[in-house]
Amino acid sequence: MNTTEIIKKLKESPFFSNFENDELEHLSTIATIQKVDPRTIVFSERTPANSLFILTKGHIHLIFDNKKIIDITQGQVFGDWAVVNDNMRIATAKSTIQSEIIEIDAIAIKEFKIDPKIAYKIVRQIANNLVSRLVVRSQISSHILIEEGETQFIEFKSSLRWNAHTNKKDADIELASIKTIAGFLNAKGGVLFIGVRDDGSILGIKNDSFENADKMMLHLNHLITSRLGKEASSHVHLSVVEINNHLILRVDCDASHQPIYVKTEKDELFFVRVNNLTQSYSLKNAVEYIKERF
Repeated sequence: MNTTEIIKKLKESPFFSNFENDELEHLSTIATIQKVDPRTIVFSERTPANSLFILTKGHIHLIFDNKKIIDITQGQVFGDWAVVNDNMRIATAKSTIQSEIIEIDAIAIKEFKIDPKIAYKIVRQIANNLVSRLVVRSQISSHILIEEGETQFIEFKSSLRWNAHTNKKDADIELASIKTIAGFLNAKGGVLFIGVRDDGSILGIKNDSFENADKMMLHLNHLITSRLGKEASSHVHLSVVEINNHLILRVDCDASHQPIYVKTEKDELFFVRVNNLTQSYSLKNAVEYIKERF
């Protein structure tokens, strides 16, 4: 496949959105495009990490210890730890359907066999991605995130569905959480804590009156899939955390690679997390934002 096609596919990845054409052209000299059949292993755990990859078509699973699975979707970079770490792979990457990937020589980047400025730019982008993952994953204590208060990346909701004023279930309360999740997905990701008051005090999820925490997570998963779509659900990760003898629901949201809309009975709405607020965008503003962000 020619250089022009590789450059075009690199441009379509959010990872390379800030790279100039001449930089991508230079990078294409250490990149190849590969077709991957279903159930093919792209790389295995405990093998040398000599390449990083971009998924340009299809679907890839990252498997840790034969159990934990992370979904890689179109445009996403994976195996990028190879550029900043000399150890063996810590996961296995396996295609689930017919896929296409770009393989980039990580050794050439690490050893500055390409333009050092471009190599530095790649390493910096990887570092930014790793920091973003830490912000929205449980490696950072939920205690610490809650103590920071609501920010661009953190939001609190007292409940998922229970209205404390009317003392009954409320669909508008549910919709508020869905809007927040959509806002995070359309921005840079973030964490929604359910069972935490606006002031950061811990309320817990018992007032939502679910049979147990698993039923609550199943209910929220259904809401996400029905209101935001299957693509959105692959970027949302639910877990239950115990703080001060109360269970709270932690909702980790990755930045989506495509626009996510909230489906209502009458319309589809577009939300973005801006500073510490989830903002609704008009059609005009949404179109402009989507052109720039996606």
